[in-house]
Amino acid sequence: MPSLVLGPIVRYVDDRVATIWLQTDGPSAELLAKAKEGARRDYETALRQNGYWMRRLQTIHLIGGNPSDVITRAQRNDAVTPAAVQEVFRKYFPLDRYTVVTLVPEAAQ
Repeated sequence: MPSLVLGPIVRYVDDRVATIWLQTDGPSAELLAKAKEGARRDYETALRQNGYWMRRLQTIHLIGGNPSDVITRAQRNDAVTPAAVQEVFRKYFPLDRYTVVTLVPEAAQ
């Protein structure tokens, strides 16, 4: 299944609201295009860094993957559709199962 980091999509929306929205309506084509463009730029930058190649190849070796997957990321990014994002959110973020965590600062001493 294609993968894409959706940070730009949910950055300014409450996580619970974003999950419901992505499950029911899915992202708009425009919003998804912005996320894909950001992912493409990040990937192009990463390709010029040795650390990226080392981490990717180590991960692929660890999970027994195919090293050629490193150079197919752009194609996988392009394959992401609004319907695919909606399907992923329905499958992996069911509305009846979630955890809310609140961080409260310590009282001043």
